[in-house]
Amino acid sequence: MKSSLMLLALVVALLISAMSSRAQSPDQQFGVGVVAGSMYGGYVAYAISPAFQVGTQLGIRVESNNNQFFFGPYGKFIFAGTTELKPFILGQFSITTDAALNDQGQKTAATSLAFAPGAEYFITQHFGVWGAVTLLNLGFTPSATQFGLLFGNVGVEWFFH
Repeated sequence: MKSSLMLLALVVALLISAMSSRAQSPDQQFGVGVVAGSMYGGYVAYAISPAFQVGTQLGIRVESNNNQFFFGPYGKFIFAGTTELKPFILGQFSITTDAALNDQGQKTAATSLAFAPGAEYFITQHFGVWGAVTLLNLGFTPSATQFGLLFGNVGVEWFFH
């Protein structure tokens, strides 16, 4: 619990000190990426500015008798950092479906809104490596709120000229 509060304090401090990012962040470019962690998959993204990106992730989690499919549009606000290393906060709405049947014999789906702070290292303006940890997950279906160190993800992304 203490580490969760420390991470929340860090996120609040980053939000308060936010400035638009500059230097290596992509600007008005489309990109693609791959992600691994709580889900495996790919995504498409558009850098509206060096400080803000939008995109959509598609993924899958393969488990015995329960394959989950994931669709998640997101927005990522990138803070000013060093030329190469930029902290960010990601907000993502997700729809996750299960191939397994619930007790009533129906397929299930879950919807939620998650927030994850992280950091991205831009090797060049067009290629970045990132990592994030979900701290808050607001579940709509089923209705459940989770707070803490929930899910970790890492990824790489390429932005085109």
